[in-house]
Amino acid sequence: MTPYLYFILPVYNESKSIYDLLEEINTLANESPSIIKAFPINDASQDDSASWIGRAQQEFKNIKIETLTHETNQGLQGALNTGLSHIAPLIKDEDYVVTMDGDNTHPPYLTKTMIQKHKEGADLVLSSRYLEQSVVTGVSFFRLFLSFGARILYQLFWRFKGVKDYTCLFRSHKGSLLKAFFKAQEMPYLTQQGFACTTEFLAKLMIHKPITVEVPLILNYGKKVGVSNVRIFQTILTSLKIMLRKIS
Repeated sequence: MTPYLYFILPVYNESKSIYDLLEEINTLANESPSIIKAFPINDASQDDSASWIGRAQQEFKNIKIETLTHETNQGLQGALNTGLSHIAPLIKDEDYVVTMDGDNTHPPYLTKTMIQKHKEGADLVLSSRYLEQSVVTGVSFFRLFLSFGARILYQLFWRFKGVKDYTCLFRSHKGSLLKAFFKAQEMPYLTQQGFACTTEFLAKLMIHKPITVEVPLILNYGKKVGVSNVRIFQTILTSLKIMLRKIS
């Protein structure tokens, strides 16, 4: 049976970036043995994101695009909860689910490497900014510094095997792992606000002791059309709370 490859794409004021991302996923489908479905979650965007998603639905025929829409903004955790709850009844053990930012800063072609890692036995594949072959461009020194500091703290306190990058959303999950996650968790799956929910999600996945590997990420913020939506200091404070709760 042909496996499905699902993309969960949180979208908030991403404008043409989400169109560009879906175009790259559509191109990826030419080389993928999987059936690809993309779920942009439009989190009450105030710009023209909906128009660009609609255009992508009309133009890109290699993939199925289904938009999930919030009437009010629910934040990243709300968008992920919506995407996860939508695919929960759909996925099978052999399927794959990729989460990534909707701003086209993550390269979809890396998914091919992630799927290969799954075929070699991995349950969870993380894109990492901290491997020797990783490249990060277009990010301020301040954000790089904060990200590096967060990495050191998480490695010190959590010590998840095979993990260097605890906060990047670009991840690929084997269907069997997410099915175990859904069985163990009640809605809402994620409760932490902002990008801190990405570490919460990782911690809840690690309960199931997945075989976890990382692949090097080329992160290019120069491809992002709009302004960053990350609230840096709020994310730091929330992440610290999660970290302390984890080790208490």
